[in-house]
Amino acid sequence: MLRQPKSYQLLGLLPRLFTASHLQQLAGYGFSDLIPYAQDFIKSESPRANIATLADLLDEAFRLMRRCYPVEYVYKAYLLKRLLFGRHSPRTTACYFEFPVGEARADMLLVNGEAMLFEIKSRFDDPARLASQLREYYKCFTRVTLVAEDGHEARYLDQLPDYVGVATLTPRLSISTKREAARRFDELEHESVFYLFRRAELYRAAEELLGIRVEDYPVLARYEHLLQRFTLDLPVSRFHEEAISALRNRQRTSQLAERCEQLPHSLHVAAFSYRLLKCEWNALTEVLHLPPMQPPTGSPYVFSVSTRQTGGGFRSSGSRFSD
Repeated sequence: MLRQPKSYQLLGLLPRLFTASHLQQLAGYGFSDLIPYAQDFIKSESPRANIATLADLLDEAFRLMRRCYPVEYVYKAYLLKRLLFGRHSPRTTACYFEFPVGEARADMLLVNGEAMLFEIKSRFDDPARLASQLREYYKCFTRVTLVAEDGHEARYLDQLPDYVGVATLTPRLSISTKREAARRFDELEHESVFYLFRRAELYRAAEELLGIRVEDYPVLARYEHLLQRFTLDLPVSRFHEEAISALRNRQRTSQLAERCEQLPHSLHVAAFSYRLLKCEWNALTEVLHLPPMQPPTGSPYVFSVSTRQTGGGFRSSGSRFSD
């Protein structure tokens, strides 16, 4: 059973320390209004903790979340550690968090020779949308694993189809596979796979797989024509293989892994999840070495650029594809 802290209601502020907007604020100003509250709370719960720097504070906050408030961010951290940096390698495997898949978002997607999608259901997540999420996932991918809290896997093993994998985050913070995910090709759809591509990737696939010149199609109807050609002329399994290859080659995973080496362990998920500017990451790395209760008198870094989750091809109001 998880230990209940003295001020349980204050636990909710800890995950806010690891949001993109908060990290961007730290990069810009070296301080935030959350920091003193978080430090006081952590000291009350872990009085022996040595918090000399902001990095120490974030790591202690993460440890407290891990013990008492294991939200989705905690699961992502250990999936990243155990799977990408353990079972696989950044040299051969791409890793995406909050990857858009139709009307859903995959909590984690690993891509090497195939794609492995992971959906997290912690004790704080509502499983009501799980059925609709799985429908979206299987339109694009063939292997899906649900990751639940240890001891809560029985309900998913009984309720989910036997091709859906089930795993748990154990008390020792390892990933325990209860049922391997089986490959499922029956629900793959050309249109759903189509929107996994970015524009350049799609054009290249059209030229290499279909032997067509994209420029021959009118701009305003180009995507509709391409979707029709892919649907009629290319088996969906082959189209899916090409999408997987594009996703694997899209991400500079080794560079993200190198960024992790400059950050505390509690921010490794952030390195893979948030698309901050390079100067923002550099500023954040410097700020992390400062004492947490001493905001700098002046900062050369002031940013107002909005961040967004990393992901793949997606639909937007301005353009149907991202470059």
